[in-house]
Amino acid sequence: MISYLIQGLIVSVAISVTLETLARNYVAILVPGDLGYVILVSVFAPLIEEFTKVFPLLFRHAETEKSIVKLGLLAGLGFGIAEFAVYVWVLGAPVAIRFPEMLFHASNAAIVAYGIAKHRFTGFYLLAVGLHFVNNFSTFFGDIWYFVGIPTFAFSYYLAWTCFSKSSDSFLK
Repeated sequence: MISYLIQGLIVSVAISVTLETLARNYVAILVPGDLGYVILVSVFAPLIEEFTKVFPLLFRHAETEKSIVKLGLLAGLGFGIAEFAVYVWVLGAPVAIRFPEMLFHASNAAIVAYGIAKHRFTGFYLLAVGLHFVNNFSTFFGDIWYFVGIPTFAFSYYLAWTCFSKSSDSFLK
């Protein structure tokens, strides 16, 4: 299990940074300026990050649904820890804002992992991407984020808990 935390911390972050750098280069050419940045942060980051966090789970076999959700949560937590460290220790962001974001990454990865376990990856992936989009996009509106981002976090936490509760101890089919 610890390997999935480390995978999220190192591998998922490295792949995300690479893909987001490529996306940034293309978006800057196609949509220069602030709108390009909004598109990158609101659209491309959620699409890339929600996929890279759970990518290794797509190839897991002989696992229970519950164990897949746990592994997704751990990979997302690893990713969130890395992002937390950069934002707090390098960029000086407040811990009170970034800590719930770290848990948000874990929750969203658990949601997508549940989709993998239930063989409904696309729907749950798009749900996590949508939550991530709402959170990221709301940050462009200043204090409005508190009224949109925080409830988005809470909803993600609730969905992750629901997915975990509904997952079974039976092995994947």
